Amino acid sequence: QILSTNVPDLAVYGGVVVMVNHPCMAGAFGSVGQYKMRLSDGREQRLFQTFIGRLSGFDTGQGMPFPWRLIDTFLSHELGHNLGLMHANGWDCGAQTLGDNCQNRESQNLFDVMGRGLASLHFNAYFKEFLGWLKPSSILVVNQSGTYSLAPLEATSGHRAAKIVLPSTRRSFYLEYRRARGFDSRLAQEPYPSNQFGLMINLASRPITGDPYPYTHLLDMSATDLSWFNDSQRTVLPGDNKSVFIDPASGLTIGPIIKVAPDNITFKIS
Repeated sequence: QILSTNVPDLAVYGGVVVMVNHPCMAGAFGSVGQYKMRLSDGREQRLFQTFIGRLSGFDTGQGMPFPWRLIDTFLSHELGHNLGLMHANGWDCGAQTLGDNCQNRESQNLFDVMGRGLASLHFNAYFKEFLGWLKPSSILVVNQSGTYSLAPLEATSGHRAAKIVLPSTRRSFYLEYRRARGFDSRLAQEPYPSNQFGLMINLASRPITGDPYPYTHLLDMSATDLSWFNDSQRTVLPGDNKSVFIDPASGLTIGPIIKVAPDNITFKIS
């Protein structure tokens, strides 16, 4: 009745969030970007849409060390889609970081709200660059061998991500340094603390055909025989046995890590 007598002019909005609160609709879903819709008066307008189902349980806490509920997770994730982001996925190659027998783990990046978001709620560095939330001056573009440093992704200045574009491919490696602050605060809690002391790496790609939206795969930089869902360690760590990652296709070497401090991490690339 409210909508039938007070219909807003949707043409002045970029999108619509509908909270249904119906017992037969669980979870949430949102459009990736805007798409053309026909309004009731016959006009066409590009809008995004997010639908959120029954509201029971939406006050449920998500284990973060700050106020954060299930409704916050749903809204953040679906609005990420509305802004043009695909899922933050995992790339599972068993006991290898990259290999011939790998599986996509859809929406299973634990460190990104566009994935599971159990350990952290930030969008990854590639998504932030895509949205313009990381300016070019904040991204270290690596195109030669050397020693490099990054500030935490959560920081407000300095290089907060590194990008390595592989020649003649549509792939790029994005390096992040994550510390337990702000929306990364849960990294201080078990079983995630060791992820604060190394490099987290996403393999970023754009589809060759179809829609233009980006997607990422979080690599398992400390790969073990544990299943993807039971392995909470994802970074290149200092130390002799986990200090270097070599991309078998290009020969790119990331590591070793030289120094880890609260405000920066220093490492080699060749």
